[in-house]
Amino acid sequence: MRNTVPGSVEEFQVLKADKRIRHGAYARYQQNAFAGGVIIFESGSYEQGKKEGEWLTFSQHRPWNKLISKGTYHAGQPDGWWTYYQPFSSTSTTVAQTVALKNGVTVNINDTTAVMQAQGQYASGKRVGIWTYYGAQGHVVQKINHFTNQLVYWRKPDGTELIGEAAQSHPTLYAGGKEQLMAEIHQSIGRSIISVISQGRESISDFVFSIDAAGQLTGVTLAGSTPPTRYEKVLLQALATVPVAWLAPRVNGNLQAGEYRARIITHTKAIGGNRAVQTDILPLGE
Repeated sequence: MRNTVPGSVEEFQVLKADKRIRHGAYARYQQNAFAGGVIIFESGSYEQGKKEGEWLTFSQHRPWNKLISKGTYHAGQPDGWWTYYQPFSSTSTTVAQTVALKNGVTVNINDTTAVMQAQGQYASGKRVGIWTYYGAQGHVVQKINHFTNQLVYWRKPDGTELIGEAAQSHPTLYAGGKEQLMAEIHQSIGRSIISVISQGRESISDFVFSIDAAGQLTGVTLAGSTPPTRYEKVLLQALATVPVAWLAPRVNGNLQAGEYRARIITHTKAIGGNRAVQTDILPLGE
């Protein structure tokens, strides 16, 4: 998970024979009086220096202590059943988790806004079989067979549902749909853009994700022929870290290379001695 929170504390156990090797319970958190005392970011356990067993990750941005993922590791890689949750949602589903810290302290977390984003299985670090992806309102938006990298169900942005062969022809898509791509871009750009944006300036930039026929990212570029500004260069570096979860376009059953465009609009304004930044992300594809 991308660590974007300065000042977080790591607690972990090590082997007696080699204190460089993590072995046993692990937790990463931050003391925060305004968030009920403790903000949890990640918890799990290590075995001989590698992640093992159940791991939980929580939001590194507000709202705090919001469950983001829950699943198991084996030999340092995701392996088994995993569930991911929407980073932003407003429903009343509750997911309860308990995280134990040192000195006998236990943190009980009740996330009352949990909405699934994706669910499926990993094998040796790779997604396998049928994964189901959900929108922010809880409805299914995609089902993908990750053995064949084929879309078997697709709820288009206009609500049209395509199943089986009808879903086999599609443009470049992101696993989880437009909402998930927006969330991943938000996490990737984080706070890095604040220091390079002129005060009061508005910026509108279109970016192109280039995808090969295997669904791998081959590059992220600025649309058009104008050289990127300093701000756009920072965005390009950040966008290159968006998790690769693309479906290459399929036409008449054949996979092809393709591209996906996204627009990032940034507004800044001064509030007292601080600078506030509002970023709007608009995926321009389906």
